[in-house]
Amino acid sequence: METFISIGIFYGFYHFFLVKDKSFERNRFFLLGSILFSILLPTWEFSAWQSPLSLQYLPNLIINQKNTAIINDIYFSWETIFFYLYWLITSILLGRFIFHLYLIFQKIARLPQIHKRGYILINTEGNWETFSFFNYIFWNNKQNLTEEEQDLVLYHEQRHIWDKHTIDVLLIEIIKIFFWFNPFVYLYAKALRLQHEYIADIGVLKETTPQNYGRLLLKNISQKLQIPFAHSFNQSDVKKRLLMMKENTFQLYFWQKLVASFLLMISICWLLAGKTPVINDENNRFVSVEGGLDKFYIEFKKVFQTPSHQLQGKIFVQFIINIDGTASDYTITRTINLNQEYEKEVLKAMKKVNVKWIPAKVNGKIVKQQMSLPIIF
Repeated sequence: METFISIGIFYGFYHFFLVKDKSFERNRFFLLGSILFSILLPTWEFSAWQSPLSLQYLPNLIINQKNTAIINDIYFSWETIFFYLYWLITSILLGRFIFHLYLIFQKIARLPQIHKRGYILINTEGNWETFSFFNYIFWNNKQNLTEEEQDLVLYHEQRHIWDKHTIDVLLIEIIKIFFWFNPFVYLYAKALRLQHEYIADIGVLKETTPQNYGRLLLKNISQKLQIPFAHSFNQSDVKKRLLMMKENTFQLYFWQKLVASFLLMISICWLLAGKTPVINDENNRFVSVEGGLDKFYIEFKKVFQTPSHQLQGKIFVQFIINIDGTASDYTITRTINLNQEYEKEVLKAMKKVNVKWIPAKVNGKIVKQQMSLPIIF
């Protein structure tokens, strides 16, 4: 969830403040840096920013052992479906990615190579449109271009090679494989490709006029490329590229935007990172029970009064362990296949259980903590 929200916030910042900015290299690294930052964010812990009421999940309290498998099947059925669906789609996308890599390397191995200064040229004989991949340029030698136009297209692809854009694209494609459910990832991929094209276009414009280059872009607009992670001269939004060439290149507020980007990262860390205490020394600990959690479970079973109409199901109880070790604020958050009578008895039993709770501690300070207890009947 942290990754999903963070990617969405960063893309919103890019869309509203950077999308028309002509500092293309900076935009490129902002997109790459922010998406990697968002993916790594859940793995970072900032002990100084801990939430004192972060939710702690306790193991199942099982009243009737025979019902455990039935209730777990009821509760986890949707989770299981989503789990297998996620890996099914991920496997298909990964297979597609590997297949396209295989096609490219197959062409590299089979087709004649012409070694040029700084790149290797491979003629596709019209089977593939022109594109670059690492230091290879797959050249459609059947395309109808003048000698000057060929030089411009070649120079465009060389810019992709020099700036190592293939690494960016492969990275974003791998991210798409594992985060296919996040719509912002696809927007990131499209935005990153467009920045690549802007960078290459600006390089080519040093060799020709915007009018000549614009005509060349329009001439190739109908061509399509079948390889999703290769750089093709004509694959990105031509209209946006033409408009960007016409706009003033003078940039205002460079440092303001740079500082804003940094502050945004700090703000996201503050809001999303480190939701649970860092348990690494005597100054940081979760809630526990004096004598062990099993003592609490045994005491609950002693005081719980089973309703006259016995049912099978599951109840989730949330409560707070205060800094003095007392429990309070008991709430039923979810009930599966059970009635209000069970809910009432559960709350009554929770209040009767006589155990000593050891409160949570963060950075040496005792804090409240919210607990969640699933009970199976």
